[in-house]
Amino acid sequence: MKKNIGIQNIGLTVSIALLSLMAACSKEDPESTPMDSEPVPEHSQPDIPE
Repeated sequence: MKKNIGIQNIGLTVSIALLSLMAACSKEDPESTPMDSEPVPEHSQPDIPE
């Protein structure tokens, strides 16, 4: 009987961990999202000196 309770506790712990991981991955980090609305600044000088 105690073995079934232990297995249920492990399954519950794994389920909670997976749900927490999914919730953390679903959040969008505002700094990591590309900013398509802002134009890329153009440089008047090349990055590599000639």
